[in-house]
Amino acid sequence: MLAYFLKNTEIGKEKVKAFIQTLPKVLNPDAMSTYDMIVEEEVEELKEALAEEQQRAKTAIHNLHHNFNLPLSEIALIFGKDLEYVEQVIAEKPV
Repeated sequence: MLAYFLKNTEIGKEKVKAFIQTLPKVLNPDAMSTYDMIVEEEVEELKEALAEEQQRAKTAIHNLHHNFNLPLSEIALIFGKDLEYVEQVIAEKPV
């Protein structure tokens, strides 16, 4: 029940930690391990989302260069990346 509460409320992480600290000492370790598990799941979800977003950006860079013949310097400007990064992405085999 605590896991559901922590995962489905908009309470800030610091407030959750403070709440857990107010629990009786017998419950505190279980609550913290539940909290840590939820945080770890969120971190993994964020890592996956970031990887997907990076792959979409790389695909867009390839498409802009190969399909529209956009200069690499302009692609770098559009994406806010260094020219070296764009050159590296173009050198990679598109997925």
